[in-house]
Amino acid sequence: MRLAEPLFLSTGNVIIDTPYPYMNLDLSKQKLKNAGSEREVPIHPDLIEFGFIDFVKVRQKAGLSGRLFHRITSKGDVSNYYSKYLGRYIDRIGLTDPRLVAHSFRHGFKDALRNANIPEGEQYRIMGQSPKDVGQTYGVGSDINVLWEHAAKTDLLLTDEVKELLKGKK
Repeated sequence: MRLAEPLFLSTGNVIIDTPYPYMNLDLSKQKLKNAGSEREVPIHPDLIEFGFIDFVKVRQKAGLSGRLFHRITSKGDVSNYYSKYLGRYIDRIGLTDPRLVAHSFRHGFKDALRNANIPEGEQYRIMGQSPKDVGQTYGVGSDINVLWEHAAKTDLLLTDEVKELLKGKK
């Protein structure tokens, strides 16, 4: 997802009562780059393992229908603020290559999709990118179960240390 997409996601747009949980990105309900950004984004099994679904359940059970990450705020554009915040964090942990920015995660995920041999059309759909071929615009696209299975094949390249941190064990 683009940095702004999860920041503006509402609690009602995270669909968890299905075998294939996903985030429904809807231009009429949140800020998106363009109409092509509307899509269903499968929730990767690692995020489920790290407790994302539990977090969503708590927010939904509390009847909170606003933004999922409601505590994320800034005085200006929230996505710009967190892009800079993440950039400073990347520098602070010693990754000082100026090419490493918040958007680098998106590039890394694209590589993970390629390395998992995910068909290019599904890559575009998962990432909300414009297809390069008119034939890929035909129909409504793959069902969420297909996209979820593809996303589940991707290796997010998380180290054991990062996995433990995300699970709250460190």
